[in-house]
Amino acid sequence: MWDRKRHLVEVRWSNYSALFNPSTFEGNVYHKDVLVQENQAALIETAYGYFTNDAFWMNAFTQIYQGDTELRYVALEDGKEGLLVSYLSGGITPGDSYLWILDETGLPTAWKMWVNVLPIGGLQVSWEDWETLESGAMYAKSHKSGPFNVSITNFKSYQNWKKGGHESDPFSSIL
Repeated sequence: MWDRKRHLVEVRWSNYSALFNPSTFEGNVYHKDVLVQENQAALIETAYGYFTNDAFWMNAFTQIYQGDTELRYVALEDGKEGLLVSYLSGGITPGDSYLWILDETGLPTAWKMWVNVLPIGGLQVSWEDWETLESGAMYAKSHKSGPFNVSITNFKSYQNWKKGGHESDPFSSIL
């Protein structure tokens, strides 16, 4: 869960739940709903990694100026246009580059990746099945690369925690 207005995040994995501010890394981590007393900083760093990766795959536009970023226009051989985004520092994977392949409206249809976690460079992944949220934000619900498919499912967007069905502010314990 990402409260963009207050810049607060909840990340869940295994039996952990972290509520934190990704700018300050301040927050709380719970294991099976019990506040963790030790290793909070390391667990929040783990949660930040999950959050950053998920946010990037959901909507990379929000991460385009994360850290020291270099942007370059690229004229592609097939007449299409591209935007080469290189993350020189900051984030969780400095040194990664993505060539966004754009349609005639400027919307990405795919990107090629040169990332440290993959042994091959230029791996192409599609950005398909775009959906526009009530807020006007857009995200691609499907990413394909060869035989692999990544689908973003069960995505919800709402203007505040009350509209999201919460009875109280889910971030109250860290405010």
